[in-house]
Amino acid sequence: MSLKHFHIVFIVASMILSFLLAYWALHEYMNVKNAMTLFLAGGSLTSGLALGFYLAWFLKKINAGTR
Repeated sequence: MSLKHFHIVFIVASMILSFLLAYWALHEYMNVKNAMTLFLAGGSLTSGLALGFYLAWFLKKINAGTR
């Protein structure tokens, strides 16, 4: 596996973990009503979305470099 492919896999795995953490934190917030879990959910969701934008930029950069 090349370094580019490993980078893509690592970004996707990080996105999945961020979204799962956001889901868990929202579920905890619904049960406990703790503001910290709501903050954790927002931060995790923001991180997951930022990783998605970074992945799109990285794939665009890789495709532009191969032509």
